[in-house]
Amino acid sequence: QQKVRRYLEYQYKARRELQARRFEMLEKLSPWLRKEVTVHINRHVLVLHPFFRDMPHDLLPHACIIAVSVLCAPGDLVLQTGQTQNAMYFVARGKLTITWGSGENRSVHYEVAEMGSDVQAQVMPAPGFLCAHALFKDSWVAPYTVQCTTHVELLKLEKGDLLKLKMEFPKMRAYMEQQAGDSGMLDNSTLMGDGT
Repeated sequence: QQKVRRYLEYQYKARRELQARRFEMLEKLSPWLRKEVTVHINRHVLVLHPFFRDMPHDLLPHACIIAVSVLCAPGDLVLQTGQTQNAMYFVARGKLTITWGSGENRSVHYEVAEMGSDVQAQVMPAPGFLCAHALFKDSWVAPYTVQCTTHVELLKLEKGDLLKLKMEFPKMRAYMEQQAGDSGMLDNSTLMGDGT
């Protein structure tokens, strides 16, 4: 048991150091190159969700830039049942365990693939995403608990940052309005938010 613990701690520390070196390397680049590298790293994960996959190509890099990398260790909680959430998470590496609260309706969470009606917990491997409703609805409360099964790298995208993009780029506002009309993905209250 001690050997396993030491190995896992070493692995977690090594991943943290790798991420720190990546951030140090990015800081040494010019702002334009830093943006290009970040877009290259984050794009393939964000386009898993239809909103980002269908986003105009000149706006997607801005969404890639606002996604923040978060490293988690096995056993870390990402969110708990009943927690109000205002961010969407993309699983870049690792595995999460999603545990549903008793009696919760699982059918509304399309982003957690293949959740059977009799399943109380599901392992979600990378790549994937969860909490999309938190990004696109005015108010969202998590009906499930998410815990890291392995070392995990998440990309966290805050609703407030997306709303700031909407205010900065008229094309983003038009795209969000189109998505709200076409798919009902966005609440009108989310669309009308001023980003504050």
